[in-house]
Amino acid sequence: MSRMDAYASAAGLSSLRSSDTKAIRIWANNYMFGEVTGFVVAEDSVSICAARTELHESIETIHSASCREVPNWKNLKALLSKIEELSRFDNMRVGCGVMDGTGYAVDGVLNGRRFSFESNNPQECSDEVSKAMVETLNLLPEDSDAP
Repeated sequence: MSRMDAYASAAGLSSLRSSDTKAIRIWANNYMFGEVTGFVVAEDSVSICAARTELHESIETIHSASCREVPNWKNLKALLSKIEELSRFDNMRVGCGVMDGTGYAVDGVLNGRRFSFESNNPQECSDEVSKAMVETLNLLPEDSDAP
């Protein structure tokens, strides 16, 4: 099971399928505190999920996540328009050597094709993937946007 599927399972979500049209899930893992925040975006909805993880002898355990919908989120169309750009980074794992911080696991589907990639500490890096991630992260809702 991929990390993205494990996060989805912890949140009670099914894995993305190639039959889905357009969706993206961004899972932010704060390595220092073991906190995972998920942004689950579909064509007509956005939810924020929160989970905790534990790392013991190189094995990560993901605990159940709770999710809440963000009604009438203003950046939905802008984020959905980023999916095509993000899909180009399929199967990549990028970072620039910064330790700790936050790692992002991105899982999406566009026109029946599933893609996924990971970006570690993109705010500290200058590569193309990191720049696209920072632009995307700036569009995401904040916890205060959710009820």
